[in-house]
Amino acid sequence: MTILLTGGTGKTALPIAQRLHNAGHSVLLASRSGTAPAPFGGVVFNWMDPSTFTKPFDMDDAIDRVYLVCPLAHDMLEVVKPFIELAISKGVKRFVLLSSTLQDRGAPAMGKVHEYIEDRGTGKTGLRIAHHLERAGYSVLLACRSGRVPEPFRGVSFNWFDSTTFKNPFDIDSRIDRVYLVCPDVQDVLSVMKPFIELAIAKGVKRFVLLSSTVWGKGGYRSGKVHEYLEDCEIEWAVLRPTWFMDNFSTLYLREIVSNNCIPTTMRDGRVPYIAADDISELAVRALTDEKSHNMDHIIVGPEAYSHEEIAAIFTENLGRKIEHLRLSEQEGVEFYKSLGLPEYTAQDMVELEKLTAEGTEHQEFMQPSDGKVIGKVHLADYVKAHRSLWLASNTPT
Repeated sequence: MTILLTGGTGKTALPIAQRLHNAGHSVLLASRSGTAPAPFGGVVFNWMDPSTFTKPFDMDDAIDRVYLVCPLAHDMLEVVKPFIELAISKGVKRFVLLSSTLQDRGAPAMGKVHEYIEDRGTGKTGLRIAHHLERAGYSVLLACRSGRVPEPFRGVSFNWFDSTTFKNPFDIDSRIDRVYLVCPDVQDVLSVMKPFIELAIAKGVKRFVLLSSTVWGKGGYRSGKVHEYLEDCEIEWAVLRPTWFMDNFSTLYLREIVSNNCIPTTMRDGRVPYIAADDISELAVRALTDEKSHNMDHIIVGPEAYSHEEIAAIFTENLGRKIEHLRLSEQEGVEFYKSLGLPEYTAQDMVELEKLTAEGTEHQEFMQPSDGKVIGKVHLADYVKAHRSLWLASNTPT
């Protein structure tokens, strides 16, 4: 796979390119001149000339990640948006945007691009599931707040906190008969989701697949209540209960690994069988498409359970610099999650989950045999190696 760097002759792109090359990644530098120093490939690209937007993909059809350096323009989003749309349609799965401490999400200029990229996403598992289903010949409709989704999918505006949007999917497609459910971030999840589930059943939906968690069993907190409700509805159902996501290292912990060489948790010596989103997505596809409904919950764990000291050692080996597990107090853990933009109650819930992990709950799920338990195929060490470029010190924000 290839990483495309826009602003290919700028202050940040060349150092990034060198580090990526040293790590074994294929790199393509995009600039107005199209020239690039050896050993890199270069391609003509000009934000003010949309006819050049296709050139990187004409040259290399393996591009799956893009580093975005925005042009100096009054309306940056208007200029950048067509390229982002094209890139997604060409198979790009990840964008990294160079912004500024002054440019929060939604702010003028780069903040608008930030907001647009975030809104184009459909969650850690949703887009992966959609691609699997589309390749298998299924019709897919993606629901998100903006209604904007990557090609070749259809999108619809849907907001858990605006019940007037609940009918939108069925207005677009009356043939919907299966639904993948991802819960909103609220404490009383069932009260928000129940009206939609009732409407969906009335519209002919016969099967639901719910993304939950190892710690929230039937009747438990948050998604556990939805699990119980689905089972009581006497419809076809499945509940996916994964452990902690491997992808947390490229999202929640990314900044701390890059900037401070640490993985901050309150999990102490608790062992975690981290699971890849790809493994969860594969099971979700089966639960949605198998002729016989699963009608059960699936515990989903990775192939190994590690302590965070062991995980830090894996990062150290792959990054060539010392990465440590930073042991936080409970209050420090809450502040860490709040610093990521999570509300107080969600930050507290995350720390409660980490406390359970410290007490051994995730390791117990890993060791304990159970009906419906699924062990993923992606190994954490392989995940770190494959995504090594994310955590290079050159990615430190300015």
